[in-house]
Amino acid sequence: MPPSSEAPLKRSVHLRLFILSIAAWLLVASPALAWNAAGHKIIASIALRQLSDTEQGRIVGWLKRHPRFTEDFADAMPDEIVLGDELARREWCFQQAAVWPDLIRPPGPDAKIAFNRGPWHYINVPHFLDDASRRELKDGLAINLALDPPLDASTSTEALNIVQMIRLARRNSTNDSVDPPTRALWLAWLFHDIGDLHQPLH
Repeated sequence: MPPSSEAPLKRSVHLRLFILSIAAWLLVASPALAWNAAGHKIIASIALRQLSDTEQGRIVGWLKRHPRFTEDFADAMPDEIVLGDELARREWCFQQAAVWPDLIRPPGPDAKIAFNRGPWHYINVPHFLDDASRRELKDGLAINLALDPPLDASTSTEALNIVQMIRLARRNSTNDSVDPPTRALWLAWLFHDIGDLHQPLH
C-alpha cells in the first residue's frame, strides 16, 4: 500500500494555521504599558475613599502647601474639575500628587526637575544563581539594600531606595515639626511610591 500523502499535508496545514494564529495575535496585541499614570491615579482614588470627609480635606490642605502647587496642581487642573464639586477637586489633587514624582523627571525646567530623585522609585535586590555566586559577588555590589531610613535629619536622602523612602515619608508627613511645603512633598512621594512598590519591574 503506497504511503499516504494526507499526513504531511495535514501537518503542513496545521503549521500554517499555527503561524497565522501567532501572527494575528502579535498584530492585535497591545503593547504592555506596565504601570502608568492611570495605575497611580486608581490607587490614589482608592486611598481617598478610605478617608472621612474631614481627613480628605486635611490632606488636600497639606497638598496645597506643596512648593509647586500653583504650577503643577492648580494650573494643571482641567476646567471641568475646577467647575465640578469639592469631591472631584479633592480626588484630582490626590491623583495629581500620586503622579507628580513622574512629572518631575528630566527633561524639563530646572525648577521642576530639581525635585526629582531617581532612586526613590525602586529598590534593586540581587538574585544569585547559587551560594558560591552570592559569596563571591555580594560584597562587590554597590546596591543600597537598607530598609530603614537614616534617623539623623541632616543625612542626605538622595540615594535612598523606595522602601527607605516610604518609611521616611510616613514619618515626616505626619510630623508637625516638619515645615508644610516639605510635608506636602513627602505626601506626594508617599502616594507615588506606594503605587510603584505594588508594580515591580515596571
